[in-house]
Amino acid sequence: MLQVDEELKRLYQADSTDKNLIIEFRRMGQPEPFLRLWESGYIMSESMTIEESLSSSENLDFGSCEATQISLTLIDIEDNIKGSEMAVYQTLDGLYPDLGLYPGIEVYPSGYTMPLGKYIVQSADRQTNRKYRDLVALDYMCLFDVNVIDWYNALPFPLTLRDFRARLCRRIGVTEYVPDYLPNDGVMIYKTIEAAELMGRDVLIACEQLNGVFGHFDRNGVLQHITLQPNYCLMPAVDLYPGTDVYPVLPGEMNDQVYDERIAPHLCISCQFEEYTVQSIDKVQIRQEEGDIGAIYGTGSNCLTVEGNFLAFGKTAAELDQIAMGIYGMVNGRQYIPYECDLKGLPYMEVGDAELLDFGSESIVSYIVKRTLKGIYALKDTHSATGEEIRSTEHNVNTEILQLKGKAAILKRNVEEVSAELIDFEKDTSAKFAITAEQISAEVKRAQEAEASLKIMADQITLSVKNLKEDTESQFLQTAEQISLKVSKGDVSSQLSLEPDQITLRGNRVIIDSDNLKVSANGTLRCTNGVFSGTLETDVFYAGDDMVQFGDFYVSANGSNIMESNSGYITISQGNVPSGYGIITVSGAGSTTTIKQGQINCREIYLSGSWWDGWSLTEEIQLLHDAVFG
Repeated sequence: MLQVDEELKRLYQADSTDKNLIIEFRRMGQPEPFLRLWESGYIMSESMTIEESLSSSENLDFGSCEATQISLTLIDIEDNIKGSEMAVYQTLDGLYPDLGLYPGIEVYPSGYTMPLGKYIVQSADRQTNRKYRDLVALDYMCLFDVNVIDWYNALPFPLTLRDFRARLCRRIGVTEYVPDYLPNDGVMIYKTIEAAELMGRDVLIACEQLNGVFGHFDRNGVLQHITLQPNYCLMPAVDLYPGTDVYPVLPGEMNDQVYDERIAPHLCISCQFEEYTVQSIDKVQIRQEEGDIGAIYGTGSNCLTVEGNFLAFGKTAAELDQIAMGIYGMVNGRQYIPYECDLKGLPYMEVGDAELLDFGSESIVSYIVKRTLKGIYALKDTHSATGEEIRSTEHNVNTEILQLKGKAAILKRNVEEVSAELIDFEKDTSAKFAITAEQISAEVKRAQEAEASLKIMADQITLSVKNLKEDTESQFLQTAEQISLKVSKGDVSSQLSLEPDQITLRGNRVIIDSDNLKVSANGTLRCTNGVFSGTLETDVFYAGDDMVQFGDFYVSANGSNIMESNSGYITISQGNVPSGYGIITVSGAGSTTTIKQGQINCREIYLSGSWWDGWSLTEEIQLLHDAVFG
């Protein structure tokens, strides 16, 4: 809550206090305003709305850094005000102070000035009636919405969290107030990411999250690190931190005396609140991603999970435990009742304040997590807080950081799996090792180029290596019954399989190169000694148990002493003739020809269906004789 005079509070709580709105516009970086406006004639009456929150999620997101927004309607303004700085404040009791005295609170003995914030104009669009312009502006938190990766890469790591955050604020160009209660400001920060883009707001969120606070700009444009005041017990001395046994009451016992401001019944217009209390956070977990145990401090069941915070990457277990303990001290003991209350506009109240809404026996103490202030003269406030009784889900405020982080080391330990994973997002490489009750596996990937995996199970071992760029792959499989190896490129593959009863080798080309046996890629076989059993076959040669075939002829191997052409036109056989003689049978040879004397030593020649005696043969038969016998 703003530290203001009690008389100023009384003026805002009264019904008849005059209030006037004054706005100053400055060019970025310029000390003097180029335009001053006040409500009379330049600002539409009651058109102002200020919306601010510590956390807009259902449950409190400790570490959130949300911008405050102001909107109002201007009249007859021709200046280009988009992108300019805007200071807004209000004077009370009908006085218009000397504008040069801003931002002093007490301007005259009987007049007061209330700052309403410093903003950057986002838009000033004209309405259909071009006399009016609808202005929307955000406070200095919007300045963090820039890429700061160059700043990050140039930092002199390591440095403390406090120094790291201070350098960020200087880079953005804002002022911060550093309280002495931030527990982890001394933690050493190392370079843990390599990325092309890193937004300043995400960096600030990571800083605030490690201290269990909210980043928020006050009315004078100074960055504050807001912690919620414990509301069920008295705060212990700072030097007793981080002890958990120093509070005079047990967790869960509400102490309605611990609040910043009491809201009397006549100030409330309407109020609704839940029948339950959002329970105190009693455990803090820091992890890199869902499924990872990480570091845990506290033994309760209502857990605050800090997930994917790149400032915590690479920390030892002991360091993470110390950080979790520091966060625990900042978030434990913050019970509150969800509510929404419409009341008189009280600008001196701020988000993060604890207020007692006095309804007699129905009175409650809760935090102003969100607030909307409307109007100028007839100011109206809406204060609210939401939350589940027990946090059932965790919203990750560092989702974008998780996507941007360049390197990660992820450890998982639970009843189903123990695994380790290393990731380099810049190089698009990763390595993972996992153990489950069913298998042990390892996997390595490099970009979209290559990957390798190993799996060991009770009944088999598999190894696979792939080159995605070349579309090649090799696989190894071993079971109790088989060992197999496969190498492939596209649709072409070679396979080797060893089984108890056979060895199988498959491939488009097989090459064997040894001293006594060689097989070339085109299928040529050369061997020093060859002993074959069974059948030997090629396109022009066949050797079986009962015959041998070569080219267009075959020879019997069953004792029948026959040599015959495949067509059956020529047969050479022993036949029923004296030993040392044979029969040549030629059929289908055409017309009868003259038989001339030849050199074939045969008892009989059968030609064209006739028997011939003697030794006179045709020239064709003579040629046949020469071809067969030489």
